[in-house]
Amino acid sequence: MNQKSKLLVLFFLSLLMVFSMISPSLSYAVAIDDKVSIIKIETDDGYKVGFGTPIISSNLDLSYTKKMKKIENSIEKVEGNTIEQKIILDSTLSNFTIEVPLDLQNGEYIVLGKDDQGNSDGAAMIYNEQNESIGILSAPILGSDKNYKIVSVDTKSRDTLKFRLESDGLNESTNMLITLAATTYATYFSAGSWVYRGTELSLRLTHKPYLFSGTTNDKILKLSDSWGKVVSTHSGSSNWKNAAGLSDQYACHYGYAPYENPWHIEPWRPNVGMTQTIKDFCNPE
Repeated sequence: MNQKSKLLVLFFLSLLMVFSMISPSLSYAVAIDDKVSIIKIETDDGYKVGFGTPIISSNLDLSYTKKMKKIENSIEKVEGNTIEQKIILDSTLSNFTIEVPLDLQNGEYIVLGKDDQGNSDGAAMIYNEQNESIGILSAPILGSDKNYKIVSVDTKSRDTLKFRLESDGLNESTNMLITLAATTYATYFSAGSWVYRGTELSLRLTHKPYLFSGTTNDKILKLSDSWGKVVSTHSGSSNWKNAAGLSDQYACHYGYAPYENPWHIEPWRPNVGMTQTIKDFCNPE
């Protein structure tokens, strides 16, 4: 073998060695990107949404913050039109933030839910560019709340939530689960129809357990979102009247009669306001 041939062989061997060293990381990156881009769910208006890749940074360790490390995470489709992102946490940092982006492509945006005291826990509503609710981002569930706690939640941008977490530093890994559901009428109700009860018309709604699942903020958002789906589905009927009274009856049933199924909300009942509707056990006369 002449000198030129030897040099060519050495050159290709060196390329092979470099490729073998970097190919595991390349394949891992591609796998993450594929998973993030492929696993999406379809909204009621025909668009698709999903999770992006979360990023972690430290509020205390500036050198760590500059790296803005991607976190080990996985995304899978679960029951219904729902996906779940699992983020693996370790407690090597006692104070850190996690940015959780959504893959939104058509002007959608997220709004955090808040309780009566103005507190947010990560539950959020997704709206389309027409300001119609199209999905629910449930409050995160931590695999172990003994070692971690979510100190604050904020929106970094129209499509990204920012969580600040603290750890007790016990170096015990756990999972952070975030569920994203593209909600439709069928998400909340297995049936809905106009029926007669005696001589009066009633809208009968058979609800599903998902309507009442999650934290207080989850439920606040689901009450609003599900009522919006009722309005969009049934308000076109000639039977639809007294929208304010129907809304109060619906909210009353949600808060005080979740055990009843189906519900009946009735346009012929007077609009007496929420307080009196509750006093009348959701059925004002």
